[in-house]
Amino acid sequence: MSDQAQVALVNMPFSYSKYPSIQLGTLSALLKSKGVSVDCHHLNVRFAHKIGVPLYEMICEKRALFGEWLFSYLLFRDNPKRAEYPRVFKPVFEQVAQESGHPISFFEDMATRTAPQFLTWAMTAIDWGQYKLVGFTSTFDQNVASLTLAKMIKDLYPEVKIVFGGANYDGEMGMEYFRAFPFIDYVVVGEGEEVVP
Repeated sequence: MSDQAQVALVNMPFSYSKYPSIQLGTLSALLKSKGVSVDCHHLNVRFAHKIGVPLYEMICEKRALFGEWLFSYLLFRDNPKRAEYPRVFKPVFEQVAQESGHPISFFEDMATRTAPQFLTWAMTAIDWGQYKLVGFTSTFDQNVASLTLAKMIKDLYPEVKIVFGGANYDGEMGMEYFRAFPFIDYVVVGEGEEVVP
C-alpha cells in the first residue's frame, strides 16, 4: 500500500480467491498509465484465508444469494427479510452444512460475528481516509459485503468518493442501487475503462 495513493480499488467476498480480479488489474493499470496512484485491496482473498480457502470457494459456488446473506447483518439487521432467509432457503443451508461438515449454526455465527469482525478489521487495517476515491467491483455475491464496507468508509470519511461498477451495476440495476444507497457517489454502468479520462 502506498502512502500517497489517490484511488483504492476493492474486490470483496464472495469473488473467487483462486482467480485474480481482471477488473482491478485492468483499471489499476489504466489509472497508473494516466499518472494516478492506485492501491488494490483483494479483501476476498483475506476473507478466504480467514474462514479457510476450501470453505470459501465452496460458498462462491453457491447461488440463492447465500454469500450475500452472510454479509448482510451490519447493513440489514433490522430488515425482516434478512431473518426470513434461512427459512425460505432452508435447502441451501442444509446443502452447505452437509457439504462443509459444519452445522447451520456455524453459518449463522459467520453472518453475525465473523463477517462483521472482518469488516471491522478492514476498516482498521486500511487507512481509507487517505484516498480521494474508493471503487468497488461487484459481480455475483459481492454486493452486500461491498455495500457494507462502502457505508462504513463513508460514515467515517464522508469526503471520500465511493464508486461502484461491475456486472451487478449494469443497466438499470446500477441506477437503482445508486438511488437506494445514498452513500454511493457514482455508479459506472458498462465498462469502467471507458469512463477513465
